[in-house]
Amino acid sequence: MKKLHGLTIDVEIYKDEIPVFYGDPDLMFQWGTNKYGETFRGEFSQVKGASAYCFICDPVGYRIPAFIYLGRTKRNWGNIAHEVLHYSMFLLAHRNVGIDPEEVEGHEALTYLVGWIIEKIQKTPFKEYNFKKKKWIK
Repeated sequence: MKKLHGLTIDVEIYKDEIPVFYGDPDLMFQWGTNKYGETFRGEFSQVKGASAYCFICDPVGYRIPAFIYLGRTKRNWGNIAHEVLHYSMFLLAHRNVGIDPEEVEGHEALTYLVGWIIEKIQKTPFKEYNFKKKKWIK
């Protein structure tokens, strides 16, 4: 049976929430289309067939991370690290937090955020989405 699982992480320090999903890619497409409409359909053509992705909204030139899809499983740590890094880079850029590759101190905001989000993904229970009721269930 096809299922879609998700959780939302409150990134309070940057005043953001990041939905994180795993499960059936067709259901992810259905959820994304219901939530973002044509914006998602257009952007999805770029990631269709990818095993995981970080969906970015681009209203008026702002590249804002909207959610992370981890793929069919929540245990592919390569996908998780990869997509969380995308999300973190876009979020920090959107919040004007510079990353200085020449200075170790300049890495801290990025590396701390990536580690913190990965820990939240690892420790927070996911819920299943019920498409008929249009809500998350345990």
